[in-house]
Amino acid sequence: MNYIELVEQDKTHRGNIIPMKDLTIYKREFEAHMSLFVHTEEFYNYVKSEKQVAGYSGACYCKTIWFDIDHEDINVSFGQTYRLLYVLNSRFKIPNDNCRVYFSGKKGFHIAIDSKIIGIDGILSETIPEKVKAFVKSFTAKYDIKNVDYQQYHTTGTIRVPYSLHTDSDLYKTYIP
Repeated sequence: MNYIELVEQDKTHRGNIIPMKDLTIYKREFEAHMSLFVHTEEFYNYVKSEKQVAGYSGACYCKTIWFDIDHEDINVSFGQTYRLLYVLNSRFKIPNDNCRVYFSGKKGFHIAIDSKIIGIDGILSETIPEKVKAFVKSFTAKYDIKNVDYQQYHTTGTIRVPYSLHTDSDLYKTYIP
C-alpha cells in the first residue's frame, strides 16, 4: 500500500500517516500539508513505532514533481511561473493541461507535473528526494527560473494541500485552470 503524511491544523502536528487513496481534496478552513513523496508501509511502521517522522530515510517514490515559486512580490512569482510553464510547453512539448498550477495562498505558486515526464514514476529508492531536488535545481538554473524553494525536497518533505487555508493571508491554495 502507498502512504503519505497528512499534516493538519499546524505544521508541528506531524505523524498522521494515511493511505494515499484516502487523501481527499476539499476546502479546508485550516492549514494542511501533504507528503511530497509517496511511502511504503515501512514509513507507516516507522512513524507508528518512533512517534515521529524525523529521522526517517527509507525508500519512497515520486508521483508528482512540485515546483514551489515564491517571492515577496506576487508579480515576480507570477512571471517566473509563466516562464516555467513556457519552457515546459515550448521546449519539452508538455501541454499546459499536464501542468497543474495553484496559487499557494500567499505570495507564490505551486506547479505540479507528472514524474513520468522525467522517467522516475514508480522507482522506489532512498535517493528519489535527492534526485528530484537535483532535477529541479538543474532545470530551473538552466532555464533561469528564479525564486524556487528547494527546502522541501527531502524524504519527509511536505507541500500545502490544495484548497487549504494559508493562515498568514487567510487565502486558500487554489487551482488555476
